[in-house]
Amino acid sequence: MSLLLGWFTLLLIGTDLFVVSPLLPQIANGLGISAGDAGLMVTVFALAYVVGGPRLGAVADKRDRRQVLAASLVVFAGANVLTGVSHDFVWLLIARVLAGFGASGVTPTVYAMVVGSAPEGKQATWLSVVTSGLLLALCSGAPAGSIAAQLIGWRGVFYIIGGMALAVLLAALATTSHYVRNVMATQGLEQAPVCVTTAVKARAVSTTTLWALAVYGVYTYLGVELRQNARFTPSLVAAGLAIYGVGALAGNLVGGPLTDRKGPRSVVTLSLAFLAVALVLLGAVSSVRLALLVGLGAFSFCAYPYFSAHQKRLVARFGPHSGALLAWNNTAMYLGILVGSALGGRIIANAGFPALTASAAVVAAIAAFSTGKAITD
Repeated sequence: MSLLLGWFTLLLIGTDLFVVSPLLPQIANGLGISAGDAGLMVTVFALAYVVGGPRLGAVADKRDRRQVLAASLVVFAGANVLTGVSHDFVWLLIARVLAGFGASGVTPTVYAMVVGSAPEGKQATWLSVVTSGLLLALCSGAPAGSIAAQLIGWRGVFYIIGGMALAVLLAALATTSHYVRNVMATQGLEQAPVCVTTAVKARAVSTTTLWALAVYGVYTYLGVELRQNARFTPSLVAAGLAIYGVGALAGNLVGGPLTDRKGPRSVVTLSLAFLAVALVLLGAVSSVRLALLVGLGAFSFCAYPYFSAHQKRLVARFGPHSGALLAWNNTAMYLGILVGSALGGRIIANAGFPALTASAAVVAAIAAFSTGKAITD
């Protein structure tokens, strides 16, 4: 798979997830439901992703990955069209379940195919580039969705996503050759154990759950902190979130080449350790506007070298089973996001933002200390 096609595919998947938030008021009004009920669209998408990812990753390891990617894109495209035509709340939720299930097959398969296509010694660099598509969606999905919805309505947004998914499918079929499952062996990455048990998989991705819990437990409530406690104007809130996004993109893109040079384990450990420090400092400067903006950039920059580095570590350790492990890793991330969002809300409501960042720092530090036990390199 080409780097450009992989990047655009993950940009599309990320847009589908992040575009929902600004559309919730319109969707609620259009279907005559509450905003809280409409918000279940995000919940069922994430749950379907968590359930579907490991299974589809295992299938991708046994079959031609191009076939798995094509089937997942068809489901994803159809689910978005169904979202657009849904005039009933039940059908809307069914559509989002299907979208999450399709996305759970697309994302890890793209990662695995990109690693297989990358030049020798450039796997983490290529992973960081395609991951930047997902991170760009974090910054652009919500504003793009808001603008598009004003022009064509919320249903039109999902029709466009569905159409673009079909375009990606055609491009993938036209440009991607049949994927050889054991391509990892040709790159010296075939260190997989004979039997990869569920316990081994869970332990290998456990640090990703802790990483996501620490990062997204704080990120979810940045808007609340900036508006209500720091008293930022709407333009300053937008600037703060943009700084976070730029820091995330920069950290991710720096982390890939650094991983290829220094090795994934050292980058994973350093990213988690610096993340813990950055979170402590972020809480300490939360009452100073300029320092808070700088802290947001430092927080995201320290956080995002982790992801591509850990992915390369999984590929290097589990070789032919890497599709399943990458899927488990994405599932672990979504699990961390769900748990982090739930716990973060309770902490910030009862103890404030500095307590939230301190708690997240503890989680990141635990992940840094436990990463050596998660995977035996």
